[in-house]
Amino acid sequence: GRLDEAEAPLRRALERDPYSVHALQNLAAAEMMWKRYGAALALYRRLVEVDPRNPSAHYGAGMALHHLDRLDEALASLERALTLDPTRADIRTNRDKVRALLPRGG
Repeated sequence: GRLDEAEAPLRRALERDPYSVHALQNLAAAEMMWKRYGAALALYRRLVEVDPRNPSAHYGAGMALHHLDRLDEALASLERALTLDPTRADIRTNRDKVRALLPRGG
């Protein structure tokens, strides 16, 4: 599909510019869709380093961590994302889901 076709150009873009927010964000999202959560997490973490005030970077890291069953870390990333953009209902909803999975509701 189109997502598979995008992988090679995104990887080449990252080789040329390892700090490309666009390439990091899109490749990380693709890795999530392919259920390669460890790879997605590595890309989201790099994106957080490059753009620490990007709520989507923290949100993506939180969701990858959630899928990896690293719930405490997931909650921390989702909380940070929500602090950066308190208007995002998707972040709030997923933060609440992760919180509910933790002992005593986080």
